[in-house]
Amino acid sequence: MIVSYLVPESIVTLINMTKSATEKINSNLISTSALTLYSYIQSGLDKKEFREPVILGKLIAYAIPRRATKYSQVAGWFIHYLAGQIIIEAYDKLLNDKRRPVVTGLLAGGVTGVIAALVWRTVLKIHPNPPDIDQPNFTRYLIIGHIIFGLAALKTLGPAKQ
Repeated sequence: MIVSYLVPESIVTLINMTKSATEKINSNLISTSALTLYSYIQSGLDKKEFREPVILGKLIAYAIPRRATKYSQVAGWFIHYLAGQIIIEAYDKLLNDKRRPVVTGLLAGGVTGVIAALVWRTVLKIHPNPPDIDQPNFTRYLIIGHIIFGLAALKTLGPAKQ
């Protein structure tokens, strides 16, 4: 092919990698936003704080109270979407089912939800001044929210690469 003579292979590889990275970033934005929308809806219905970015911002602000500013909320949102990107990368590497059926999304989301609940429980336990959270309902919510994340992620990631 004439392109292979004109364009170094490393450039072609970088272009292909960028496309894959773009797909994964888009998947993260959609999946994490779906989970976050659920957390906002659930918080409003239950009149309790289940919004992860807000809780993350509070954790940051409460850990360094003299430095607590609007940036703690920005950091909370950044950490929230960064965690989503890490999960998307793991899903893309670990889930090799060529069809990526709904059952895979349900299972992946459920497992991720249980892991997220354990991580949140640990963070809230070791934090010097954690915000007050209804832990049992937050745990239930996290599992449901991550199932939504898992379904959205596997739908937006598309079929596994051959």
